[in-house]
Amino acid sequence: MEAEQMVVQHMSGPIFITAIMALVLWLYLLHWLQRLEDTGCKCAMGRSRDFIRGVMIYFVTLNSLILVCFAVNGAATIKFAMQHPVLLLILTTINMGLGIAQMVVMLRYVNRLRDQKCECSRGAARTIMYIVSIIMAGVYAIIALQLLVSIIMGGMAVMKLSNATK
Repeated sequence: MEAEQMVVQHMSGPIFITAIMALVLWLYLLHWLQRLEDTGCKCAMGRSRDFIRGVMIYFVTLNSLILVCFAVNGAATIKFAMQHPVLLLILTTINMGLGIAQMVVMLRYVNRLRDQKCECSRGAARTIMYIVSIIMAGVYAIIALQLLVSIIMGGMAVMKLSNATK
């Protein structure tokens, strides 16, 4: 079995499962945000809620597209991504930027609801949104650390190469 096929086989399952979990989570939180509006929870309204909702709709759409692509042909989907690294980098950068912005806004939103003692927003969904925000912060911190280490190690390798050619 060639290496590319092995990578595709090992990646298909985790990507599919992660996309399903994220889709369920975002749909649950979107439902909660909509319920706040439907019940007239005035203390939960505002630009933060609208931003969170918009970004969640984007991620629901993206995850739905990923799930459809994997359902049709997961191997071809991963192969396409591997053959188009610039497109993958652009999408990843956009998603990371949106994810970080969403995480910050969600943390501030939940804290504002708590500080204002917004009783109509109390419940499991608000707590889940807070926990998800904290997890996202941890994941983004790990990614930033990995990037920093990669940059440092890459710089050290370039310095060694330049010293070796002198």
